[in-house]
Parts: sequence; structure tokens; C-alpha cells
Amino acid sequence: MREQETCGKTNEAKKLGISLSCVLSPNKVYKAYYRTDMGQISKRFIGASASYSLPNSQKILADLSLERAATGKSPIYRIDIGYSACFDIPFSIKRDKEVVKGVVRRSEDHGYLGVLHVLVRMDGMAVFTGSDGIFVLSGVPPGVHYIDIDRSSIPSNLIPAVQLPLRVDVLAGTEVELVIDLTQSGSIAGTVTRLGPEEEIVLLPGGHEKVIGERVGIYGVIIELRGELETLRSKTGPQGEFRFTALRPGTWVISIPQFGDDVERIVVTLEPGEEGIVNIVIPPKLREATLLENIEIPVQ
Repeated sequence: MREQETCGKTNEAKKLGISLSCVLSPNKVYKAYYRTDMGQISKRFIGASASYSLPNSQKILADLSLERAATGKSPIYRIDIGYSACFDIPFSIKRDKEVVKGVVRRSEDHGYLGVLHVLVRMDGMAVFTGSDGIFVLSGVPPGVHYIDIDRSSIPSNLIPAVQLPLRVDVLAGTEVELVIDLTQSGSIAGTVTRLGPEEEIVLLPGGHEKVIGERVGIYGVIIELRGELETLRSKTGPQGEFRFTALRPGTWVISIPQFGDDVERIVVTLEPGEEGIVNIVIPPKLREATLLENIEIPVQ
């Protein structure tokens, strides 16, 4: 369509025409047409076209037309042959780096509350949590990474509910979301003692044992504490005392490897914020207990 300005007015070429199509098969189409363009110079077109579809969305086009203008000039014959093909080119938005984001939160009576200013580290990258406990690590390449938090940046009475560092598998084109829960830490304290020179083990009715006299602490005993995911060790002090802190809630088993099966393992179950007290008495190997029957011994 052409426009030409004449005396401030615009003349538009009008097109009138008719066409007849013949579809012999889904891949063969023939068409004949006649068209008149009525502009400043009228033109008439008459022609025929044919199209043939090939496999894989390919197509061959052929067009034969006769153009004749109203100026009386010689008619123009035109033959157009074309070829077209469609290709499926897969494409996607590629990210050079991925994102790992998450939240550090603590358990409260009404649910969970985000923890502010917790330092989160992962493979040399570091970021602080916001007021809602959310953190975002950008520019993370795909692969295996390990994420941890700085213990000095969280309140002293809190501990991660799971063992850290935590493995993070980052896949290309994905966004990883994590939740790191904090819980109140517990502790286990106690002593390891032996019977003194004036002590004696007596058996009460029902098979229960009772130690009479003063106990003596044993220095330098290795205490082993086993949890579901970790094993801790500590050495007793001058009075036989020991203490484990920053423990996750759950079941812990206490044993003394150097005494083997002579000292029974002790199982302690901790609740959040709870302290367990354990006092271990090492019995003499070559000492017979005095059996007192039907004697009631007051508990000191």
C-alpha cells in the first residue's frame, strides 16, 4: 500500500481481487488469482501459484504472475520460486551462576522466629541474615558445596538442630532453598569416683547396691559421649569431674572405654535447654560386696 500527498490530501491505493484455491492433498495446494490496485496508476495482476510441502516442515513455492499498468506500457511478467524450511532450535535463559537462599530460625512457643545477624558461610562466601532470618548467596557455581554458620554469631544458648556443615547440591538452572533450625542447647555433667579406703558396697534387699563412706574422684579418665551423629570425648578433672556443653536435644550414651564392660553404659535423654547429671562409680575388681539382708540403711 502506498500513500502520496497531493494538495494536503492523502490518496490511498485500493485493492480489489478474487482468488481460487484448489487443495489436491494436505501437501499440495494450487491457487489462481486476479487483483486490481486502484491508485494514481491502476495496475492489474493475474497469476497462479503452487506450493508443495516436504517432510520436516519444508515447503517449495512457485508463483507466475502478469502485471499490466493502465499507462499502456508493456506488461510485466514475473516468476517467483521460493523455498522455506522450519527448524526447531531449542533455547533457554542461561544463568552463569546460581543462587542459594534460606532462613535461619529458632523454635518459639508460637512457631518459628528468624534470627538476625547470623553469619552464614559457604565455600569462601559469607553473608549475614536479615531481620527475618533470611540469607541469599549469589554467584554460586553448580556443584557440591557445604554451608555452615559462625557459632559466635548466634546466642550462646542456641545450637543448630542438625549437624553442620550441611551438604548442598546446586544444579544448573535451579535455585536452592534451605532451612537451618536452631534449638536450645543442653549439657551433661558429672563425676567419676572410686571407693575410698573406708568405703564399702552393700547389697540392699531386692539386689540394689549402696555405697557407704566417702568417694574419691579419679583424675584423667576419658569419658566418651555418643550421639546420633557425633562422638565427643572429655577428660575428668582433679576431682573426677567432667562436663559436656552445647549438646543437641536427643539421646546420648556415656561410656568409659578404658574400663571396658566393667562400667555399664549410661543413656541420657536431653530435652531442649536441659542439663543431665551423671555420677559414675568405678567398683573395685577384687572386692566382695557385703550382703546385708533385711537391714534398712538410711539414704544420706
